[in-house]
Amino acid sequence: MANNHVRGQPRRLAVLMMAYGGPDSLDDVRPYLMDVRNYRPTSDTVVAEITERYAEIGGRSPILELTRAQGNALQDALNREHDDDASDWRVFVGMRHWHPFIKDVLAEMVELGYDRAVGLVMAPHYSRMSIGAYYARVAEADAPVEVAPIERWHLLPSYLDATAERVRDALRRFPADARAGVPVIFTAHSLPEKIQTWDDPYPKELQETAEAVGQRIAPQPFTFAYQSAAMTSGPWLGPDAG
Repeated sequence: MANNHVRGQPRRLAVLMMAYGGPDSLDDVRPYLMDVRNYRPTSDTVVAEITERYAEIGGRSPILELTRAQGNALQDALNREHDDDASDWRVFVGMRHWHPFIKDVLAEMVELGYDRAVGLVMAPHYSRMSIGAYYARVAEADAPVEVAPIERWHLLPSYLDATAERVRDALRRFPADARAGVPVIFTAHSLPEKIQTWDDPYPKELQETAEAVGQRIAPQPFTFAYQSAAMTSGPWLGPDAG
């Protein structure tokens, strides 16, 4: 891979930050679901139900706006941290299932002269069906950009500390005399049970995060459950939080 760094100029370094994506309007729900379901047919009933859910939160998904805010914060932090080593970081944001698609963002990076990037999926726990699928999209794009993947960050101390602090913030909503007995339920998106047949690390990594955060909030009681299983015929990971 070519190295475009010119001596005496800042090194142009990139991060490809990736997230799931979501519709920008209610009219986008059906085509968005088509991409999520790999263009398999989606019933009008399911489309109507999902459309109603997005209507309840303002008629659009906030994920792109939120991810771009995270990307801007990361870009600022990287440039502050490396302000003395002649590096110039830029964070690009791409979505797996909606605009701006990962392949389009990679094309933009090439157009701007970037040929290397760190890949960061905004999900801490690795699964072939989740983080693995993002890097599959990178490979499918076949762009002349060398992407160094971050595959997991579920035990990153700062992530665990931040999660524990958010749990403490939530617990403060309860009366002080009842707080100690409030159970904490850590939840994550379920995946089909079939992932266990290929020793997928997703369930193990989720449990590791729950245990690590649980230690930080001890002696608060806690447990773990899954949520958001899809409407398919096969079994999904449990127990279900609902």
